[in-house]
Amino acid sequence: MSSVEFRSVVKRFAVDDGELTVIDGISLTVPGDTFAVIVGPSGCGKSTLIHMVAGLETPSAGEILVGGKPVAGPAPDRAVVFQKFALFPWKTARENIAFGPRNLGVAPAEREATVRHYLELMGLEGFGDRFPHQLSGGMQQRVAIARAYAVRPRVLLMDEPFAALDAQLRVVLQENLLQLWTREGGTVLFITHSVDEAVYLADDLIVMTRRPGRIKRVLDLREVSARLGWRKRPIEEVMQDPEYLHIKAEVWRNIKEELTQ
Repeated sequence: MSSVEFRSVVKRFAVDDGELTVIDGISLTVPGDTFAVIVGPSGCGKSTLIHMVAGLETPSAGEILVGGKPVAGPAPDRAVVFQKFALFPWKTARENIAFGPRNLGVAPAEREATVRHYLELMGLEGFGDRFPHQLSGGMQQRVAIARAYAVRPRVLLMDEPFAALDAQLRVVLQENLLQLWTREGGTVLFITHSVDEAVYLADDLIVMTRRPGRIKRVLDLREVSARLGWRKRPIEEVMQDPEYLHIKAEVWRNIKEELTQ
């Protein structure tokens, strides 16, 4: 388990007339083995936070720690799943999933066992030898998630991974992801614009302000989710639960405040 800690993190980008502050003084700790979801208005810096944890961007001030160690660049302990599937089009599903373990020097027998494991968990048996263009969008994103998990990351970073999918498929993959995470564990930072998705998936639901992004509120949903058995019930039932609807409305109010200021 690896915690993710933001210590007074600021991020500025150079623009034509000076600097643009996107993130302004975020301090937050996501405990290890937590499924944390970040929501907020467009442009508030959600993706920038993920990129900084991944080591793809560097804070302008402050620091980010994973497992107590400062992030100094990309590393195998952190894997990213993007909105666009980002698969290698010239590799089969099996080869895409094996790519990370191969680069880490995992022995062929263990590598093949890992690939079989994640093909099975993601419901992709029989599709391992298909190329990305031969797979539906949902299957491609399942391959992308399997590829991320195959390197056994301490932290999985997910930047709106289901945004490009239709509503019905999105719901199915939300359930698949929770099943996978429940079995495999790890810390997840998940970005979404969907309040429904956020409330259903989150242990910790982090609401950001409009730009420059700050933390507006953190809702701990562990108790209510466990008490009402949200992760053991069909998602269509959960989304009709009165307590779920109450939390969803509360999150919307927080976001709407930022949009109307």
